[in-house]
Amino acid sequence: LIDRKDKLPAEEFQRRWAETLGNGTMPTAHSKILELFEANVPDERIHSALSPQGQAIWEQLCVLRQSLGTLFAGLSVRVDLSIARGFAYYTGVVFEIFDAHPQKENRRALFGGGRYDNLLAAFGAEPLSGVGFGVSDVALLNFCDTHGVSLDQPNRIDAAVVRFSADDRLAALELAARLRSQGIRCTSPLTEQKFGKQIQAAERMGAKAIAFRGSDEMKSNTFCLKWLATGDQEIFSMDQAGLASCAERLRPPEHTGRTVP
Repeated sequence: LIDRKDKLPAEEFQRRWAETLGNGTMPTAHSKILELFEANVPDERIHSALSPQGQAIWEQLCVLRQSLGTLFAGLSVRVDLSIARGFAYYTGVVFEIFDAHPQKENRRALFGGGRYDNLLAAFGAEPLSGVGFGVSDVALLNFCDTHGVSLDQPNRIDAAVVRFSADDRLAALELAARLRSQGIRCTSPLTEQKFGKQIQAAERMGAKAIAFRGSDEMKSNTFCLKWLATGDQEIFSMDQAGLASCAERLRPPEHTGRTVP
């Protein structure tokens, strides 16, 4: 019923809500649960009203929302505690991704998934945790059509973001996100790998250059672009001017840099 909340008229949901919980449940509990669905992260009033376990989960959501805000400035992120997905195997955060454009009619979720810690072990494999998601091909095609995004594009990578340690994951993802905001097609590493393997992977994908932020670049708020063909390196600032300058260097003449709203 929770999963269908936004698909039902308000009065119909309230009627089914009361029937499902039954008359034995205190009316205040009804309203408190519904109030929780509408809460925004962070909201100290909600945090103080939760159990210790609930507070720990709430704090994790605050960190996640802050990280997303760092990686994707301007991204519309909303914590929705009413999302209900596969109770059989999800063990953590679940998510759904929608078209946020106010004048578009793509109401179906484009992506949906979440965290699972025990799924692989249930099938006799090693107990590895992970995050998975499914994509709706029809909803994605509708999204591209309504936004005028052409799928007739060459499978080309302009740059590959590389990492040096376990501590620069967020910095690498942020750099990739900022480059993509300039229309640059780039990959970003999800796990640590030897530097040589990262270079080889970039070359296999046809990247022109690698981009990275070492300790010196982190201190000076810059990033480095190294051209794979020549080995030459260029330094750019992490501000708008630096990113735009890098994009001009990487972008081929025919690439318009069309980005999705």
